Amino acid sequence: HTHNDRGCGVAAAELGVMAGADRVEGTLMGNGERTGNMDIITMGMNLYSQGIDPELDFSDIPEIIEVVEYCNELPVAARHPWAGELVYTAFSGSHQDAIRKSVNYHKEHNQLHWDVAYLPIDPRDISREYEAVVRINSQSGKGGVALVLERDFGIELPKWMHTPLSKKVQSAAEEQGIEVSPSSIKAIYEQSFVTVAPQWQLSDYELHTESSQVTAQFTIGSTQFSGKGAGALEALCDALASEYRCTIEVSQFDEHSIGAGTDAQALASICVAINGAVEYAVATNEDTSAAALQAMLTAFSRGRVGAEKEAERVA
Repeated sequence: HTHNDRGCGVAAAELGVMAGADRVEGTLMGNGERTGNMDIITMGMNLYSQGIDPELDFSDIPEIIEVVEYCNELPVAARHPWAGELVYTAFSGSHQDAIRKSVNYHKEHNQLHWDVAYLPIDPRDISREYEAVVRINSQSGKGGVALVLERDFGIELPKWMHTPLSKKVQSAAEEQGIEVSPSSIKAIYEQSFVTVAPQWQLSDYELHTESSQVTAQFTIGSTQFSGKGAGALEALCDALASEYRCTIEVSQFDEHSIGAGTDAQALASICVAINGAVEYAVATNEDTSAAALQAMLTAFSRGRVGAEKEAERVA
């Protein structure tokens, strides 16, 4: 029957059990006189996390919290061990990235035993969800932002896209001074890398291959372009460079499928330098070539808009 006056109620009880005690007394959430009694939930979950059955049912922690708060008329602290609202939450970027990698490894290898960084148990064992673990604020890193997009919306971006996306989200978080919701992250992603004006949307394209050379005609908005290259993307770069008298250099490109079956689409991501100015863009389409071409057009249009604004500022 330990108390928590020196903050050691649980530790003293555990040492007592190690010394031979076969019974301990405690209270839910450690409620009691002065600083409280030993918290039976912390004691039991400490055993559970080490593979020892405490013979107590903690499978519905939210309900236990509700009853405790009702009976005691005292709130359970957000960071109370095992039970608090923020216990299974990570704001730190390095923590978020470690959780993302560990969870993915756990799923990919069908591991029977839970072994995830910063999460000593599977939160679902006590009716909590690790889907809510990663929450984004101005302290969050690129891994956490990417995980939210992948987890909540099935949008998996290449690693080289994580940094530019994270910078956009962190900027919004600093301006608002609050946590950024998953829906807001998706909106920032779309506004920053996907949305494109109608005049820069790919309407149609035709490819003609002769030997190793591709000649292509593109309908962009309502305007016709033509270009040549080793492939469709290179031909589009040739067409745009000729029309707008600029240099275009693709430094990064990635394309993979999202979804499955008849709903599958290609997601193309691109990093391109237009007259030295770097732009990032993403596009999706059922047609893999169309997705790549639209990503290029979106990046190019953003570079054009940026150049025009800079010219106006200088003028």
